[in-house]
Amino acid sequence: MVLRCRECRRPSCLCHREDPRGTTFCSVRSVADHLPSRERGRFSGFYEQLSLSSSIPESVLPRKIINPHAGRYGSYGGFSLKKQLSIVLLVSLAVFVAIVQVAPAIAEHQGHETSDEHNEVHQVTFHIDLTGSQQVGPVATEAFGMATVRLVDNGTAIDFQVIVCDIVNVTASHIHVGAAGTNGPVVIPFVHGVLFSSPHGCKTLAEGTRTASDLNTQASPSITSWDDFVKALLAGNTYVNVHTTANPSGEIRGQLVHEHESDNENDQGDD
Repeated sequence: MVLRCRECRRPSCLCHREDPRGTTFCSVRSVADHLPSRERGRFSGFYEQLSLSSSIPESVLPRKIINPHAGRYGSYGGFSLKKQLSIVLLVSLAVFVAIVQVAPAIAEHQGHETSDEHNEVHQVTFHIDLTGSQQVGPVATEAFGMATVRLVDNGTAIDFQVIVCDIVNVTASHIHVGAAGTNGPVVIPFVHGVLFSSPHGCKTLAEGTRTASDLNTQASPSITSWDDFVKALLAGNTYVNVHTTANPSGEIRGQLVHEHESDNENDQGDD
């Protein structure tokens, strides 16, 4: 004959447990009917947690989360699963807030580094001398000049100024693509089609701003975009040329190189 529990009607061998006082009770009763929380007994079986909708076996939850003794929580050290979960949620929320606050700062810092590197490349100024000796081949002339070219707007444009001295009948001035000692096609026009002279002293021949819309992308297969032009400029493969009626291919010229490169060349020349 199988003895059944009066509470759950299961075989008593499956549900009955004994507390430290020797009292037998049904382990599948509701939490409200279990021993009070001040009891220290720890029992196996299924416990209906107040904060959950279904019964949870004790073996599923770790010891730090499962109620260490049967009974509802109370003033004698009972345990609230809902409170424990609330603490976990609060900690998770704090971590999330910290990540949300720190992430933009990290991104901004990385953005500044990238921006600084970008600006370092695209804020370059070229100050060069224009002379007849730099022509291919060299031109014997009393004329000379200076040119300044500066990358601006994060490398999307150039500002320029060309000053010429003791020169007559200037017909044009441009930036050409080509290394020192070689001739190359025009890629950026400065001035063209108007005679200009400064026989005694120096005058500004041309100044202004040029962008991708002014770039001649048909002149050279190596210069098909503004980025190509900037790369050639930074590599020292462009030059300023000033043309005259006496010297149509160019009377004075200067290679566009970085200032420190120009200084090094001058220092070597002085030695």
